[in-house]
Amino acid sequence: MSDDRWSDVDADLDSAINQLGMSLRTFERGGFDSDDPDTAWERSNAFLHGMETGYTLLEKAIQRILDILGETSPSGDAWHKDLIDRVSRSMQGDKGRPAMFDAALRLDLLELMRMRHRARNAVYGDFDASKAGPSVEAASRVLLRIRDAISQFKNVVDPDRQQR
Repeated sequence: MSDDRWSDVDADLDSAINQLGMSLRTFERGGFDSDDPDTAWERSNAFLHGMETGYTLLEKAIQRILDILGETSPSGDAWHKDLIDRVSRSMQGDKGRPAMFDAALRLDLLELMRMRHRARNAVYGDFDASKAGPSVEAASRVLLRIRDAISQFKNVVDPDRQQR
């Protein structure tokens, strides 16, 4: 029987996809440079919050997966990057496992991590939507691939799982 904690992974993944999707819809609507300061503030902060929260939830889902596998999460100053790097390569030994993400998805997740850093450190007026293109494109690709990547990984590491 599959580990019940996979349902927590699924919930985090659902929420992450929702947040990133809403953030992309906000970006598509624009209005970041509106003459109405309320509109500009609302759009900028909605976009930044969605990107920040969406990536944080993805990271949380990944940490839950490592916990299910009995694999310790990285630590230290660069643990966020180390987490993505580690799950993007296979592990050998007693707790051997395949890579969760391929090189392209790894790069997109690292771009979202950088956007989260920018969002967390943004001061109103600092956000320049014209520079968000790489993060928006990465988020679009992640939305298309993340669920399948995790599902395929789960099929290998938890073959007794129940189909959702």
